Amino acid sequence: MLANQSPWQFYLQGDFTALNDQEKRGAILFFGDAGCVSCHTGPALNSMDFYALGLGNLEMGNYGVEVSDPSKPEHKGRGGFTGNAADMHKFKVPQLYNLKDSPFYGHGATVHSIREMVEYKNNANPENPNVPYTRSVHNSIRWD
Repeated sequence: MLANQSPWQFYLQGDFTALNDQEKRGAILFFGDAGCVSCHTGPALNSMDFYALGLGNLEMGNYGVEVSDPSKPEHKGRGGFTGNAADMHKFKVPQLYNLKDSPFYGHGATVHSIREMVEYKNNANPENPNVPYTRSVHNSIRWD
């Protein structure tokens, strides 16, 4: 699916039947109380910012993701490449188009659905022991 062919894009172009009621409620949450849009901005609903959400590393996930040495830079997010302690375990905000059928979410493949990602953020309990809670970013999102 092309992003410019998505129901959301058709809705933005004035086709108010392109989204069902549940999708419209989700958009209201996304752009309203849930605050998702504070990080997922722009045309692809992403940004160039990096955040530490405390998600697991690749060796914690599954789904055929190649397990590699946890000491490798890619497990430390931006900090693994910049060497800056403040950047450790921070990963770029991903785009949100074409994710519905993805078998996993997050850089470690430990979250398996959009619902699980929202619940993970609601719980505000990092699953990665290498990411201090004070450096994790969590929002309260009510899933209705």
